[in-house]
Amino acid sequence: VLSFDYRYFGESEGEPRQLFMISYQLEDYKAAIEYARNLKEIDSDKIALWGTSASGGYGVVIAAKDKKIACIVGQCPALDSQEDGKLALKREGIGFFLGLFVHAQRDMGRSRFGLSPHKIPIVGRPGTLAMIRAPGAFDGYSKFVSASFVNEVCARLLLRTHGHNPIDYAKDIQCPVLLQI
Repeated sequence: VLSFDYRYFGESEGEPRQLFMISYQLEDYKAAIEYARNLKEIDSDKIALWGTSASGGYGVVIAAKDKKIACIVGQCPALDSQEDGKLALKREGIGFFLGLFVHAQRDMGRSRFGLSPHKIPIVGRPGTLAMIRAPGAFDGYSKFVSASFVNEVCARLLLRTHGHNPIDYAKDIQCPVLLQI
């Protein structure tokens, strides 16, 4: 098993901390795969990908392009940001999204002036400020994160997720896939 932290998160390097950039995380995932393939004790034809949430979706994207991936396991994978957004809009209402947009713009503005980022919680209870605040989300999420987990992300993420839909790549996958919801 090769476990790694994406840049800006956990024990990895990079500033600002908690900056979620899909393109960077995909690069980091591919770099980890390449690193594993170059280890002499690893059979490079038996690389399996495992991920939760965004990482589960990244596995789909990577396996669609890298035909040497042996299999994928996705735990509650984030596969379709458009449909997720529609469901959240229906559940939370437009006011919630307008509020998040204000936070995202504040973070972008701060970054343009070299100021510290404006961060918001990743997951929270219903009615609180958080990207994910569905009933049960906070308690469920809290059960499997480490004690060192930082429950915040740079709010600009909300302006940069459009167009990333791993489900669009699913048709190109040739290896076995296990998705657990």
